[in-house]
Amino acid sequence: MRTSVILFFCFFLLNCSKEVELGIDIEQLKNDGVTVLKKINNSEKLNEESTLISKINLNNPSNFQNWRHPNFNFQNLVPHPKFEGNFSNIKKTYKFKKVKKNIYLKNIIKANSKIVYVDDYSNLHILDQDLNLINKFQIYKKKLFKNYSLKFSIASNDNFVFVADNLGGVLAYDIVNFKLAWRIELGVPLLSNMVLYKENLFITNSNGKIFSLNSIDGKVNWSYETGSSGTSSHKAYQLVVANDKLLFSNDFANIYCIDLKKQNLSWRITLERKSDYSDVSFLELSNLVIEKNNLFLSSSFGSVLKIDIESGKIIWSNSGNSNIRPLITKSHIILVNQGGVFNVFNKESGKMVFQKNLFEILKSNNIKLKQTKVSNLFSASGVIYVFTDNKFIFQINSLNLESIVYLKVSKSPQSNLVFSDGSAYFISSNKIYKN
Repeated sequence: MRTSVILFFCFFLLNCSKEVELGIDIEQLKNDGVTVLKKINNSEKLNEESTLISKINLNNPSNFQNWRHPNFNFQNLVPHPKFEGNFSNIKKTYKFKKVKKNIYLKNIIKANSKIVYVDDYSNLHILDQDLNLINKFQIYKKKLFKNYSLKFSIASNDNFVFVADNLGGVLAYDIVNFKLAWRIELGVPLLSNMVLYKENLFITNSNGKIFSLNSIDGKVNWSYETGSSGTSSHKAYQLVVANDKLLFSNDFANIYCIDLKKQNLSWRITLERKSDYSDVSFLELSNLVIEKNNLFLSSSFGSVLKIDIESGKIIWSNSGNSNIRPLITKSHIILVNQGGVFNVFNKESGKMVFQKNLFEILKSNNIKLKQTKVSNLFSASGVIYVFTDNKFIFQINSLNLESIVYLKVSKSPQSNLVFSDGSAYFISSNKIYKN
């Protein structure tokens, strides 16, 4: 198979006083060390399969007591957890009220040995590890959100859970003494994921304005507005922090980096859309993931990228059209799009080394797909899992990537997954499950 892509970026390096526009020069990019990969037709790419590798070396599975962010930590770097159950066997369930028309995925975390999430009616649930209700707190009265779908972002330290929502509110709730610690109203829907880093909370609103809040009292430390086209999905707003670098996106397809130590804007990159991919009004990004000093992401604009967070330099770019968080392993990047195309990239070079259309496996067994979409990607105990929104799950053996099995399960996650003490927790419809 021929190697895919390049999606070039027009990007800008910014400091506090001056903006410099850099033109695109292919030869100069090569001289600067950017890997330029050969472009191929996208329809051809999706029909090909690549098997340059046969296995992926995952880290040894680990056990975790806490899972303080939906994507584990402020880097969105989901680890390789130990999982002793299976998704066909539900150990425990807990039922709650749900609004049928709410399309937003739920957030679920674990802190201080407690499972925490917010339901569609703004009830903050605190459960023990066996899904017994410990405490419930109502954030809003129903009349304030009638006929309006609520979206909640949550994060935690050991003693407090922080909740932001698309009504513009942020609060801290004490999960030890079960009382409200503080609450503020920011007035505009808060759409990005929320991150807790060094006692500060970070979140972006629908105007592309990012806030830094003191997690102790909720006071605004500072804010920075970037603007908004007002038409894109909430998935255009993504946020991640590592090494005192705050990276976030807006729906103009800009990615910004703020140096938290120097308190200035280090750089900005503007994503360029490939001609045969969606325009900015349909922009969706995967979660931004940082490993060491590198940012990894994919977007509906048609590229998967590796970027140096210190300089904003694009290390490599290759074809990848996904809004699902990539998995980062020792040597590879694992990506799957909603259409079921499973890709593995070499982490250093960006070369695609494995590709498989998972939905073709279903088609070959006379299974009708209808509007099937991939909804989740994760690994656990040596297995790579791909969930669809209609209850199919693919299990890929990391030591033999051609060993792929699928099964239909009773429930498909409509949230992130939390792995702790060998079990998995997730939300589906109006119940939370423990496997």
